[in-house]
Amino acid sequence: VYHDVGDREYVTMIEIIESRILQWIQGKASEEEIRDAYARLHGNPRLHYTSPFGWEMFESDRIYDTGMLMMRGHRRVVRFHKSGDRHHYTVARGSDFVDRFPVPLLLETLSAEDPEKRGAWGGGSTVGGSPRPHGSALDPDAVCRIIDRVLARLAAKR
Repeated sequence: VYHDVGDREYVTMIEIIESRILQWIQGKASEEEIRDAYARLHGNPRLHYTSPFGWEMFESDRIYDTGMLMMRGHRRVVRFHKSGDRHHYTVARGSDFVDRFPVPLLLETLSAEDPEKRGAWGGGSTVGGSPRPHGSALDPDAVCRIIDRVLARLAAKR
């Protein structure tokens, strides 16, 4: 379970929906209000690292935050949360047209460098992550160094 919803959150959710309906009826609804409603309900992921290679790492235990970050304009994202002594990661880019963040190569490299082989990192061309359900033994700073190293090698080839 990533997030338990309590009574206060249900009330907040209903208030946000009511507010959104009233705005729509009055012709004042905007897409930005939807983005703000998510943040009001769940809070924002915490920025952990901004890479000189144009990607960012965020800490959040909510899987939907990856999509929310993309909606807010972040095109190259790694999201993680800690569970015991393990970390769970999502590696994502906005689409196949987002360059300089080759998700399959990053996943392959992270899988090879993960010190505890409890499954492989995997996914597709735009999104993937650490092994399920065990996660990874790599800490977030190690993941940042590995990704930056891969991207630096690719940048040197251009």
